[in-house]
Parts: sequence; C-alpha cells; structure tokens
Amino acid sequence: MADPANVRTFEQSGCLIVDRYLNPLKVRALTELALAEIHSAETRSGALVVGTGRRMVPIPIAGKFDDREIFAAPELRGFLSALHGDNHVLNCFTCINAAPGAQDQHIHRDYGGLFEDKVDSFCPSFAVNLFIPLVPFNSVNGTTRVWPGTHRKPDLSDDPMEGGFIDPELEPGSVLLVDYRLKHCGTANRSRADRPVICLGYSRDWFLDTLHYKEINPLQIDLDILAAKPTPEQHLLSRAKMYASLETRRRT
Repeated sequence: MADPANVRTFEQSGCLIVDRYLNPLKVRALTELALAEIHSAETRSGALVVGTGRRMVPIPIAGKFDDREIFAAPELRGFLSALHGDNHVLNCFTCINAAPGAQDQHIHRDYGGLFEDKVDSFCPSFAVNLFIPLVPFNSVNGTTRVWPGTHRKPDLSDDPMEGGFIDPELEPGSVLLVDYRLKHCGTANRSRADRPVICLGYSRDWFLDTLHYKEINPLQIDLDILAAKPTPEQHLLSRAKMYASLETRRRT
C-alpha cells in the first residue's frame, strides 16, 4: 500500500483500491458486531442520518475492533505518512449502514476545498476516508461510487453527472481509500440484507472536520486503555480525548 506508485495514483485520482488489506475471516467476525452496534444505536437514537435508509454510528475501539491491523497497520501508516506526514491522526471510527431498499445516495464531497479558490485544484490531500466493506460491494448489495479526479475540480457542482464514475466491486478484506474532496455516493442496496461498511477517517494533524460530528462522538475509546497504548498509537488516537470532552459538554 505504501508503494510510491500507490501514493501517486491516489494523489492523481483521489481514490485507491487495496486488495486483501484484511483477512476475510477477520472481517466476517466484525460484521455481526458492527450490525449489533448499528441496531443498538438506532433504538437509542444514537445514529446519524446520512441519507434515506442510511445511518452512521460510532464503533467503540474495544474488543475485536481494538486491533491495529484494522486502524493502524504498518502498510496503512506508511501510506498515510507519505500522504499526510508522520503526525497524521485518526478522526473517526464509524460504521455506515445502507438498509435493504436504500436508494442511491446524493452525490457529495465529505469536505470542500480549504480556500474556496482555484488554488484548491493544486492542494495536496489533507484528509481521507478508508472504507472497509463488511459484505461484498457489488451490483446487488451496492457500493461506493466514485468520480476519480474530482478532488482536483472544486468548481464542479454536486449535480448528478452522466459518466466518469467507477463502481468498485470489492470482496470483504479489500478496502477503498477516498480523498475527502472526491465526489462519491453510496449506490442502491437491492439486496434483502444490510450493507455495513466501516469508515475510518484520517487527516493531517492540523485539520479538524467541523461539519459531520456535531451530534455524535466519532472516535470512542476508553481513555485508560488509550494511555496504555504505545506512543505512536496514542498520537494516532489523540483526537479521542477532545471528542470525549465535547461529548461531556453536550450532556451537561
């Protein structure tokens, strides 16, 4: 993943597929746990609506989810260091679920340009999402549709475009990296089952996503467990302290 050719491909297209990032058996073990978190959050109104039939819920970094192979694998850290520098951080560990019958999501960018100017066309990446499908991405279950190169075209509107998109077909264990500025959308779920996908958001340490997490804590880990981790992982997960503090303020 950290091969310079992969970094160049990502910088040019704004997206990258990585096959066999995780063991499929490990992904299978995570699926039921993630769905349990989703349905639990829905019953207590802890899910964030991200489209019709689509919900985002935080996944606590505990148990089988507290696994550096998922969020801090050496090849991933190497890729992110090449892209964002060694001080990159994790901003969210969530799961997005498309329920059976969910239609195509609206086309969107997770974040616009930093300067709202033509200079944004030349700016390097400052944040990415790593999507880990827990069920196959295909024409029945649906996928995450991407428009390669649109992270370099900040002046494009969010109106649907006829062509230029890719519908990645991925098996569990493979992942999709997407620049925060890239146009993308979840496609329809035509199956009779949920389509959960883990979403890990990484960024340069000076960037903070102020748009998406006003109602939920997107990075949850017991702070005592965090303090016991190796120093590099403590830094990677350091935003958890800030989000925990903000959550406490929301509740008081």
